[in-house]
Amino acid sequence: MSYYFNKLDKKIQKKIYQMKWENLRPIQEESIDKIQNTKDHLIISASTASGKTEAAFFPIVSEIINNKQEAGFQVIYVGPLKALINDQFNRIENLCEKCEIPIFKWHGDVSQVHKKEAKEKPNGILLITPESLESIFINHSSKLPILFNNLKYIVIDELHSFIGNERGAQLKSLILRLRLFNNDFRCVGLSATLGDINKAKEWLSENTGKKTQAIEDPTAKTKSLKIYGYENNLNLGEVIEEREEAIDRLVDDILFIFKDRTSLIFGNNKTKLEFFADAVISRAKKLKTSDNFRVHHGSLSKFERETVEAEVKSNKNFSVFCSSTLEMGIDIGSVSVIGQLDSPWSVNSLSQRWGRSGRKDGEKSILYMFLMETESTDSCSILDKLYLNFIKSIALIELLVKDKWIESPKIDKLHLSTFVHQILSVIAQFGGINAFNLYEILIVKGVFSNISKEIFIKTLKSLSTQDLIEQSKSGELFLGLKGEKIVRNFKFYSVFKDSEEIKVIYNSKVIGTIANGLGLTLGGYLILSGKRWKIIEIYENKEVIVEPSKGKKLPVFETSSFPETETEIRDKMLQILKGFEKYSYLDKSATKMLNKARHYYSLIPKSEENLFKEGTSLIWFTWTSTSINLTLYAILTYFLKLNVTLKDEALILKEITKEELRNKLLEIDNNYPTTLEIASIIPLKRIEKYDIFLTDELLSYSFAQNNLNLEDAKLCIKKLLKE
Repeated sequence: MSYYFNKLDKKIQKKIYQMKWENLRPIQEESIDKIQNTKDHLIISASTASGKTEAAFFPIVSEIINNKQEAGFQVIYVGPLKALINDQFNRIENLCEKCEIPIFKWHGDVSQVHKKEAKEKPNGILLITPESLESIFINHSSKLPILFNNLKYIVIDELHSFIGNERGAQLKSLILRLRLFNNDFRCVGLSATLGDINKAKEWLSENTGKKTQAIEDPTAKTKSLKIYGYENNLNLGEVIEEREEAIDRLVDDILFIFKDRTSLIFGNNKTKLEFFADAVISRAKKLKTSDNFRVHHGSLSKFERETVEAEVKSNKNFSVFCSSTLEMGIDIGSVSVIGQLDSPWSVNSLSQRWGRSGRKDGEKSILYMFLMETESTDSCSILDKLYLNFIKSIALIELLVKDKWIESPKIDKLHLSTFVHQILSVIAQFGGINAFNLYEILIVKGVFSNISKEIFIKTLKSLSTQDLIEQSKSGELFLGLKGEKIVRNFKFYSVFKDSEEIKVIYNSKVIGTIANGLGLTLGGYLILSGKRWKIIEIYENKEVIVEPSKGKKLPVFETSSFPETETEIRDKMLQILKGFEKYSYLDKSATKMLNKARHYYSLIPKSEENLFKEGTSLIWFTWTSTSINLTLYAILTYFLKLNVTLKDEALILKEITKEELRNKLLEIDNNYPTTLEIASIIPLKRIEKYDIFLTDELLSYSFAQNNLNLEDAKLCIKKLLKE
């Protein structure tokens, strides 16, 4: 063993020998050095199954072994998923079994008995979600100094999943609020996919008084990839329950590739996951072959999900149709291959999912992607002829594999919804607080440093008018009656919107939930968890009782937001359409689809590559980011009063000539509205959970900062005018 191994506590050394490790990995040696010899925060960025958890906990546990008598938790591990916390609890408990260090987990599925023990005898390591940490601030505020006064480390797993979103703003706010009791703890972030390590360091360091160092593992897994293409004659999104040849081929391909293997098959849409799971399982039964397919997504119950996780961890081979619930680093054994239905949302998501296979040394990371497009004909719109989702998939792969590019997190968002949440949380924690101290905690010393005094005051006034808060004559802020009601509800702990889905129950056990008010009928049918059900009871549109059946009807789930597509992705898509490069990972059908898309693009006259006339409409191919396209759409629709449809890669302008469009753009080219003026006229701005308590003016500030890009939109207009 190495020099760094000898720097660890003897009990940890003994455990490493028991694990039959011959050597520490480079990131583990470097982590020991950084944790023992600096006072900085640390980010450990390395691929899945590279030993990041051990890299953090070997030196951390070595340090806290000698502090076992100190009251309070010495380490907080924060995970984004309850399943990941359960998994890491077993892993860390095994690591610490000879060290006599207490380990506790705390989330919504943990019993009150275990939580009570953690409160009464706080020590060692606490594994927790951001929501449960929030609940401690609200419900056990008097115990905060006792629980965290001796805190030395906060380990944040899947760091990339927190940076730049409302949940990350909540977590960072709670971390900075912990500094009121303890100003010297350090943060260690773990991630397999960070697009911009410097932005991640900046996010972790903000308002902590410490620098952040980073360790990156240059070792990359050997990747293997195959894309299967399918052209169907149906719109799969609207009439998915109908069957035709292309769908049958896809089902047969999945069955052939994934049967008798341990694998994950990812999809972006839960309804499609249920459809293909049912189709594959039915096909397997018809062929009398092994039925080793399961389903795992966020709308299934804890029991259903944990049953699937246990099955996958067993020695038997199971293939799981799953959403992002299994995208994170849960150890579910040796996954041999990964499947992907449809194009991934982003390069980040592609990297995370692909990296779930080939966890053992020497194994390849193998991905099979299944991409279906409605077959194009000469009579189709040019947008349909270009097979843009298919082209996007190739672009994501090329950016990840050849260009080594991943999206950078946006760390400058104005998280006003989460700001409202944290205002209520801080007031609940202290019982009451004056506005000056609230401003100090959340803005001056907190995560909301980009919120001005003006916005702070307007936010307080907005909350006051709706009885969320009230102010005494002495200037103290208290929760109003409505605010008290919101904070005391367990749903308050999450900054995500509350689900209004209906529970589906069989034999007194919840199978999962589906969207409310979508025509459920007594005697109707349902597919859920890859099984077919008949509805035998409906209770006030909140619960349905089912029994096994041969009938089927696809469920509908509440939709979730998806990440912005960056300009780099759209640029790469255009390069692919214009280019001649062949991609060895495409099967014959996918190659045919690429050639077809390129053929139709080549028919566009050079003079119309950016502004294509189709019938009485103009199609403006901007090939730019979601935020720029949204800004252009708003300008064209609300200020120039044009009839515009926003598509991913283009804007469709109806009933207008090129000359008329040019004259309209010249009108505004010297008199652009401000970003705030654009945001103020957009009608649908209530996106996040607590936006309902903000005035339209405040929502406009937030929307302008988070969703619009006026300067680059101006450049797009100027470019079009020149052409």
